Amino acid sequence: MNHSYRLNGSHTYQLENDKWLQESREREEKEQREERETHVQLVRNLMELFYQIDVNDDKLLEWTEFTNHIIELGMVRKDRIFIDAIKNYNLSPI
Repeated sequence: MNHSYRLNGSHTYQLENDKWLQESREREEKEQREERETHVQLVRNLMELFYQIDVNDDKLLEWTEFTNHIIELGMVRKDRIFIDAIKNYNLSPI
């Protein structure tokens, strides 16, 4: 049995059953590897964030540490969203 599929919408390829199964497995394994790597990177990023927020290094995250970190980020970054959210109001002639 032959299977056909399109690659990048331009060419159609015919594959024999064994070859198709092998390529399907390889694609699935690659996707699983990439998903694992994404999860590992996410955990690393969260750990780094925890270490940045836990300023007293007691391995506990207190509410004050968290809120202070968020406030400090806003003050340091002066994020455009915050700046743009502050509107200038003028008296209207009415």
